[in-house]
Amino acid sequence: MTTTIPDLWSNDIKADVLPPVAVLKAQEGLLARKTKGMLQAEVSTLGSGGLVQHQFDLLAPGLNWYRARVLTATHDAEMLYPVMVTSEAFESPRKTGLNPALLTALDPSRIQRQAATDEDFIELVRIVLQSDRVRSLISSLLARMHPQPSQSPVEDPVPPSQHGGEATGPTE
Repeated sequence: MTTTIPDLWSNDIKADVLPPVAVLKAQEGLLARKTKGMLQAEVSTLGSGGLVQHQFDLLAPGLNWYRARVLTATHDAEMLYPVMVTSEAFESPRKTGLNPALLTALDPSRIQRQAATDEDFIELVRIVLQSDRVRSLISSLLARMHPQPSQSPVEDPVPPSQHGGEATGPTE
């Protein structure tokens, strides 16, 4: 009797794995296209102490190059996965009365998620980019760049003769 040894490897192993920076770089051009160049995304990469950090920022050229950090992705210099994604978009809106920066300093895991594969990483980036926080940021920046309509004088809907009191115009 022969025994068949099963395949014990994970089913999500594939040959064409994307590095985290490639996923982020692809999003740069997509945002500019969606906003007709009014907003841009920029990926910058820093390396230190055997770690690599990719910073993903939104830029608003029309607002004196306003910059807002959307997420960071940190991984080992040799092992691209797992990658730790840090973003305020992961934070659940809670009314604690405490300073959010203090809460994050006490518990950084509130705004961090780990991706073991490129598919996990793509899903985490999707969650951040489609979050209420990022969508609100984008809407606010775009609204601030549109010229405000000039305000015309508000017409009084009540004719002067119905205001009560004396008429101020000529009388016949």
